[in-house]
Amino acid sequence: MKRPSIRWSSVVVVIGTSLSLVACTEDPVDDSVVLTEKDRASWSLPLDPYQRPLVDVVASAQDAFIQDCMRDSGVLWKVAPTEREAAVGESWNPVGRKLFSIELASEYGYGNSSEIARSVAAQRAMYEAESANRSLPESAHAVFDRCLADSRDMTNEASGRGSYELAEQLAGVAYGDAKADDDVEAAASRWRGCLREAGVPDLPRSPDQMPPDSIAGLRGSNVDGADASGEDEPVPAEEIRLAVADAACRESVAYASALYEAEWQAQAEAVAARADDLSRYKRQIDDERARAEAYLAEHAADAR
Repeated sequence: MKRPSIRWSSVVVVIGTSLSLVACTEDPVDDSVVLTEKDRASWSLPLDPYQRPLVDVVASAQDAFIQDCMRDSGVLWKVAPTEREAAVGESWNPVGRKLFSIELASEYGYGNSSEIARSVAAQRAMYEAESANRSLPESAHAVFDRCLADSRDMTNEASGRGSYELAEQLAGVAYGDAKADDDVEAAASRWRGCLREAGVPDLPRSPDQMPPDSIAGLRGSNVDGADASGEDEPVPAEEIRLAVADAACRESVAYASALYEAEWQAQAEAVAARADDLSRYKRQIDDERARAEAYLAEHAADAR
């Protein structure tokens, strides 16, 4: 028997210390919501349109604003331009959810590509800018803090933050609910039986706890680091073997498909239950991004 669904109306998100996301009586909205297309390969989910994207025009606009602001104050602050065709790295979906498949395991083991797929030149420019900014005198810190605050005012960032907070909270609860689904738990049990044959001595109870210490310890760096490229350090052959076996087992015992369907359903219920709030905050996100686009168009068209 399936576990009961979460009562989404009881989920409360607190921003800062006092603001709760509850239905408002002003600025009425309709009940329409944005839905994504179902696609397990990219692990797209109903709350994705309400979460912060990895390739973020708002971040690009704020970086450009800070550069201009600090230059006006006599401080050289370097920003590496974001390439116009910037794409999300192959290990990630557009809102930063890590992907795992036989193909990715064959390339990265339990590591990842970079979050943003940058050219070699763009990657070098980013590192050079970061290095130059770190060498600025301490007197520049106050200027940066002021320019950062002003950049957030420029895009009206505070208005869109509520959506990200709400979507993140709802997504976290949905994931927990999906993990507790009977079909998912049964598939996790089958997964353990499948992967046990690969010879993992400290096999965890669930795939989301992979890799255990015996695998993570095969290389010295943070195996699951967000910015690991898979090229800075060779991936041990044994890690790749076990990661491929893991990914293959998740498919063969239907764990991946069961988890995706359960998580999709849980998020769809959350979106339906909080449609008013999500629609209101989505309009604020759209306004924030429009302000960012306008700033870049006027001041830094080549920084996108």
